[in-house]
Amino acid sequence: MIDKGIDLGDMNSVWKYGIALLIFAVFQLITGVLSAHIAAKASVGFSANLRQDMYDNVQTFAFSNIDKFSTSSIVTRLTTDVQIFKMPIKCSSAWQSGDLLCLSFQ
Repeated sequence: MIDKGIDLGDMNSVWKYGIALLIFAVFQLITGVLSAHIAAKASVGFSANLRQDMYDNVQTFAFSNIDKFSTSSIVTRLTTDVQIFKMPIKCSSAWQSGDLLCLSFQ
């Protein structure tokens, strides 16, 4: 844009390259939003399945095993530990689309 438009004083080239840059910026904005949306759906689905599997596994414990774990420990594992696995799945797609803000909240 600078070499072919501004240096030569060709405003048509400046407009042509400026519009092309604007189109590419809007395209990346749209694909970034779609990427974040798909990553969020995938991570929520994964965490829901993981919680369900963990809950089903707890239901198979014998009473002697359940007595070894406190209720708060089981609830923490069903919520916080799943959340730890959920964030990298969500942010992996955001990393590819350039959303570094997602990675800062881990």
